[in-house]
Order: sequence, then C-alpha cells, then structure tokens
Amino acid sequence: MPESRDRRARLRPKVRERRPRAIPDRLWDELFAQMRCDRDRALPACYVSSGARASELLGVRLEDVDRSAGRLWAITKGAGQQGC
Repeated sequence: MPESRDRRARLRPKVRERRPRAIPDRLWDELFAQMRCDRDRALPACYVSSGARASELLGVRLEDVDRSAGRLWAITKGAGQQGC
C-alpha cells in the first residue's frame, strides 16, 4: 500500500476573526486639528465614511471628482466604479 493513504490531512485550527478596532473620537479630533486645509481632511474623511480600501482612494484622479455633487468616483475591487 502506498504511504500516502496512511497519512491524513491536518485540520487547520480555527482562527477567530478580529473585530475592527475603532479610533476614539478624541484622536480623530486631534488628527483633523493638525490638518490645516479641507484638501488634507478629504482623504481620511472619505476613507472612513465610505469604507473604501486605501488603494482605491489613492487611485482617484482629478477627473474622478464631481465638486458640484460633492462626490468622487473610485475603481473598486469587484464592483467596478463606485461613488462616495
């Protein structure tokens, strides 16, 4: 009999999913106080409010921003293009 039949696959131990950690409001206030202009606040504010991945927001170009509607469009993983 081949040796491989005698071997059994080891089960992977279940790894508990970690819950996302929240940043306390006090730290957000400190961060935003250090940012002197709206442009600097826009990226972290959009990131937090939309749940977008960092790579999705970093890929945003000027033509992806609709100032009149207050929206920006990002290429998202799986969904294609999405506004936030």
